[in-house]
Amino acid sequence: MRLEIGDIVHAHNDQGTSLICLVLKIEQGVIYSRRITSQQEYSFDRLTGVSKPSRDHTGGTIDSVEPLPVDMHYALIGLDRKYRLGIYSDDKAKLTDDEIRTFLFVGDHYKMNSI
Repeated sequence: MRLEIGDIVHAHNDQGTSLICLVLKIEQGVIYSRRITSQQEYSFDRLTGVSKPSRDHTGGTIDSVEPLPVDMHYALIGLDRKYRLGIYSDDKAKLTDDEIRTFLFVGDHYKMNSI
């Protein structure tokens, strides 16, 4: 599958933590992405799928590039926007039903569609 800006990829770090990342830019053998929940930026090597540790994170490895259903993709895009813009009032900090459904879905989805 060919990755494009705006796609969502799944990775994990050495501790097994799930890293759901939005692709920001692809150039010169590097996939630049942002982890949706923490807003940490990762630079993954296009050949190996590995992002080296930085001062902000412990690195990670892409394990799935399988697209999500459209509604779930948009739920994660909305969540990324919410975290990026710092929209955290008490009501808005709670996950919506669609966001909860998406997080419950992605674990099995990415495991079943690993690289």
